[in-house]
Amino acid sequence: MQSTWIHRVISRFGPLFVPGRTLHRRALLLAAAGDAVGAEAAFAAAAASYRRTWNVGALARLRVHERMVQARLAGDPAREAEMLLGIVRGLNKLDQLESLEEPFELRDARAVLSDWLADTRSGAPELHEHAA
Repeated sequence: MQSTWIHRVISRFGPLFVPGRTLHRRALLLAAAGDAVGAEAAFAAAAASYRRTWNVGALARLRVHERMVQARLAGDPAREAEMLLGIVRGLNKLDQLESLEEPFELRDARAVLSDWLADTRSGAPELHEHAA
């Protein structure tokens, strides 16, 4: 129950006081921990923060991450494959994307997708296995 309350606070007030990059990282960490509700709240807060500061590039990268996380947390390989088209379309507009591994550095977007697909094919339950 407490975590739900925290997610609500982050969603509502996070975009006003916390940088979008910090919220974006939090979303990726929560997703890696399997907390779909927390990740969704943090993604929404990060998106609001990016919109508030007109950080369009970061918002585009966040939306790709959000789709990747939704696909992974769907828990159904068929559903994940369905969602892949939207992920690839969003990714094709980007040159770089934060990796799904801590410290979430910017990398070539296609390399991040390739790593994610390799993890998906290997049945990796987490978004990032090779945390630094």
